[in-house]
Amino acid sequence: MHAVFLRPEPTPEGGPDNLLAIAQIVDYTGLMRGTIDADISRGRIPSPDNSEHRVKRWKRVAIDSVMSKRRGYRRHREAREELLLRSAGSRARTREA
Repeated sequence: MHAVFLRPEPTPEGGPDNLLAIAQIVDYTGLMRGTIDADISRGRIPSPDNSEHRVKRWKRVAIDSVMSKRRGYRRHREAREELLLRSAGSRARTREA
C-alpha cells in the first residue's frame, strides 16, 4: 500500500545517506512538525543516525523507509477524490461555455 499525499510525493534531492534534520524532514515529507515529533516519541521513527552539535539528523533512506510504512488516511483519500471530481466538473463547465 502506498501513502497518499495531498502534496506531491517527495522527490529525492540528494543521496540516500544524506542527513536530514527535523525541519528538512517536514519539507521532504509534507508532514507537520507535531506529527514527526509524535512519531519520534512513539518509536515510529528510529533513533537519529547523527546528533552532532545537539541537532538530531536521520539518513534520508531511514525516512523513506518510515514513509513507505505509513498508512494512507481515508479522509485524505476522500478529500483527494472530491478535489478530482470538482476539477473535472469545472473543466466540463468551461468546455460547455
